[in-house]
Amino acid sequence: MMSPETIEAMLHDRRFSEIVALTPSEIQAIPATTLCYYRGVALVHLGRAHEALSELTHAATDPLLFFWSHHWLGRAHEAIDDPSSAAAAFLQASSYWEVTGNLAAFRGAAIEALKRSSTTDVRRAELYEQLEQVRTAVSGVIGEMHSPDVGVRQAIDGMTAFFKDLRERQRDIDIQLSIIDDIWPDPFHLETQFPVAIFSDDHVHPRGTAQDNTRSPRFVRACERQYGHELKAMDLGCSGGGLVRDFLLRGHRAIGLEGSDFSLKNQRAEWRSIPKHLNTCDILKPFSIFDDGTQVASFDVITAWEVLEHLPRELLPEFFRNVRRHLAPKGVFVASVALFEDKDERTGAVWHITLESQKWWEERLAEEGLAVVEHTFETADFVRGSGNGPADWNAVTHPEMGFHIVAGRRDA
Repeated sequence: MMSPETIEAMLHDRRFSEIVALTPSEIQAIPATTLCYYRGVALVHLGRAHEALSELTHAATDPLLFFWSHHWLGRAHEAIDDPSSAAAAFLQASSYWEVTGNLAAFRGAAIEALKRSSTTDVRRAELYEQLEQVRTAVSGVIGEMHSPDVGVRQAIDGMTAFFKDLRERQRDIDIQLSIIDDIWPDPFHLETQFPVAIFSDDHVHPRGTAQDNTRSPRFVRACERQYGHELKAMDLGCSGGGLVRDFLLRGHRAIGLEGSDFSLKNQRAEWRSIPKHLNTCDILKPFSIFDDGTQVASFDVITAWEVLEHLPRELLPEFFRNVRRHLAPKGVFVASVALFEDKDERTGAVWHITLESQKWWEERLAEEGLAVVEHTFETADFVRGSGNGPADWNAVTHPEMGFHIVAGRRDA
């Protein structure tokens, strides 16, 4: 008979489809609210956020599941681009635990609501006031604690750093809301005969492109340290466009290419704030990025975060040719590569279709004139595969889940 501990282990092993498919005979000993919780979390991971809402709402009626159910309700509302409801769910979660225990969930609500709301939004003003109150409370807790638990102290230190950065984030938001064309660097121009990867499961069954919008100012700064302060960057499989926006905010020129048109059609994440810098494109087919209308752009940094494992083996040569043709002589191609399965038994979607070793991928790079190069990136600098967020794996603590590649042109 299935136990909650067994389902928890399945969740940890990312066996989301199996959790959703559990039959009544397997789960008789599990409370209905507990099952709803695990089903809801699994559905969020599978990109079926709308279905997850009812499961998690029912789970939240259980006092023992109140906090985490509201946390995942917030994540589900984020996935369907409903920031107001996401903020409300996160705030519900934050009301249940004491300040030192609810900071991670509250932080997600704060950032999302502040990013998505207008300067006149009453909710934004209320939320910002509450953030200030929490900041004050956190400062008081730090002053009172003489020998705090290491984990709690780390959480407090993390949130203290977050509030220090909050003012700068608000400045970014105000820039975004101003919608003034000349605040951003000049955009690049894409030419392609294949604007959408119509046969990819990432387009047919959108999940990552419907949920992800990973940002990483740290990666941008790491690139600046290594390659200079006037960069040209291209992010392949850019999803919500968060990394492109981070490059633009530092004054660099950047472009993002995404195989699915889900984010474009739904105007989610950064597609409504930096539309001239995000494009749909099948990156497995020939494409050209132009700098001034005639010259093919030469990029200092080309990235692909958890993209390579989504690409079919037989089409990899064209992908790497696209990378090499647009890579500056001293430029770098940086990627995170996952090693774990990712599929949905219900729909038949398989998102991770090429699971191969690092050596295998390096051989594919070499076949197209690319080779691994020395670098000074730390794992924490990388956008994905670095524990960047609660749903991201970490190559240091879980090397079996994936690795990173930093490569350049062999003729450089």
